[in-house]
Amino acid sequence: MLAWLESSALSIWMRDSLWAYPIMLTIHAIGMALLVGTLTVIALRILGLGRFSMAPLQQYFLVVRMGFGVSLVSGSILFLTAPSAFAGAAHFFFSPSFRVKMLVVFLGVIIAWILRSRLARDGTDWPNGEAPQGIKVLAGLSLVLWFGAIMVGRLTAYLP
Repeated sequence: MLAWLESSALSIWMRDSLWAYPIMLTIHAIGMALLVGTLTVIALRILGLGRFSMAPLQQYFLVVRMGFGVSLVSGSILFLTAPSAFAGAAHFFFSPSFRVKMLVVFLGVIIAWILRSRLARDGTDWPNGEAPQGIKVLAGLSLVLWFGAIMVGRLTAYLP
């Protein structure tokens, strides 16, 4: 399966084109910026930074989903190939750092989904404008997971 992916027309184009890989990497970074940047704003508000209403921020989960979609598609394409120093999809698939990244991303998605669900279910009209402790824990965990995913994602270029 991995050999087939690595020999696909898209993978070959990504490897042979001077601009394809850097452009796809840039698109991936933009998707991550939308995803993690928006979740960071939401999480920091939940953790008490700012006293403005949380209600308008709930609509920004659409931006989070868009950022995730862009990152998922671009990341999947990047998975097909890698700079010539690596062996393509097989390198990533068997790489412990890549597997840790995928686990952290998976957990980050689950926490973001739970956070969005809790905010939609419980509302944001909190006494004194302060979020309940459980929501704060989810917000803090979200920050740790997504920044961890970025860090481990960068390390996949340098670690096995």
